[in-house]
Amino acid sequence: MKYFLRILLVLVLSVAVVFGVYFANTRGETTGQNADVTLTTVTKPPVTEIKDDKILLAEYEEGFKLYKQNDLIILNDGKRDFEFDGWSKLITEERPVLYYHDFDKDKEKELIFEVASRQLEDGNFEHDLYYLDKNSGKYGDKDDYKYSVSLISRNKWIFVLKELLIEEMTQLKCDKIVQFAMISGLETIRYNKDTGVNLNGYGGYFRALQNKKTGEYYKVNDWSIDRGKIYINDKNKICCKVYINVTYHGTDQIQKPGYIYLELFPKGDGVQITPRSMIFRSFDDSKVSPQHNVAYNNWSVIRENLAMDSYTTGDKVIDWVSFNMNVNGTASYSKIDFGTNDTEIRNCVAIDINQNRIRLVAKNGYEFDEDMVKRRDFSVVVNEKTPGDFGENEISYDGKIFVDQNNRQVLEITFDKSYPIGEINTLKFNLPAQ
Repeated sequence: MKYFLRILLVLVLSVAVVFGVYFANTRGETTGQNADVTLTTVTKPPVTEIKDDKILLAEYEEGFKLYKQNDLIILNDGKRDFEFDGWSKLITEERPVLYYHDFDKDKEKELIFEVASRQLEDGNFEHDLYYLDKNSGKYGDKDDYKYSVSLISRNKWIFVLKELLIEEMTQLKCDKIVQFAMISGLETIRYNKDTGVNLNGYGGYFRALQNKKTGEYYKVNDWSIDRGKIYINDKNKICCKVYINVTYHGTDQIQKPGYIYLELFPKGDGVQITPRSMIFRSFDDSKVSPQHNVAYNNWSVIRENLAMDSYTTGDKVIDWVSFNMNVNGTASYSKIDFGTNDTEIRNCVAIDINQNRIRLVAKNGYEFDEDMVKRRDFSVVVNEKTPGDFGENEISYDGKIFVDQNNRQVLEITFDKSYPIGEINTLKFNLPAQ
């Protein structure tokens, strides 16, 4: 009897061991069933990775958790676990950022994980975007779903520029202005035959490099890509930004005038350009006024010198002028005292401005510095310190000196386009340019 009880006890223990081993190695779909698996939260890259370790990469307010186990990435959405492979090997170097938003406008939110994919020399990272879209089962069962994954890599902007977009750079007849135009890859950009401004594309404008000795603007030779990136902005837009370089005939100087900006949305396993999101943004040192906005009505503002007897001591050559004045919303004609200004505007009798140019009329016996005018050493700045496309801009183009019917010298500075008066609230003139 004792022998029989011994055998029975051995059998019971053997069954318990077998059952225990089976239970510990059966992987459920919910987090509770995985409680026996080791969990670690990444604060820095692990020195070694023990087999079967499950690393918690991040936990998000939206109810999602992201894990790494061996070469697999595991997403828990609060209901189930989903496994993915082929993600960046640098995912443990930096906490993945989650964007949870309706990116494709189908009234359902999708997930995008921003994951470190390349380390730069300064220690920072470039990132890939992993777009996860929830797909229901065949019969629309809400509990029968999975996530499809599309990679929007850090170099996706190259594909966008080559395959989805047509870009063209042209220099306008006013060769101070360079135009960068873009349109969908299935269309053709059309231009105004008189002005050269594009009619149906998107883009922007910037100021060409200038020869400081002669005042002439260099002619564009070619443009190239400097660098680009894909990122998500604070409005949950997938953005593409590409910086460009421009070379010119007659100089080795390379200009970095600005960047292409556009927005993308997911479509299928790729991306498309969001309509009307394309623009070229110039940097402040290359900024010019948008050329499509021009004056359709004539206007003029004239200021006559009330203090005709005021003058600046020295020679009779006017080579130092600086003044500010209001334009829009002021009287078209008035007399003011030029004598309150310390520069040689005192030696002028009138300032005459219209949509196309500004004229300074010298007093009899005075003349303007011809060399300064020939090398375009002057500036006309409108809306100083005002931001935006129609804010602060330098608008001068060319200059000349002539004699009027009263035998007085007139300095005329033409603008880089015909300006509506609403685009010139204030005006600052400098001779020489500053």
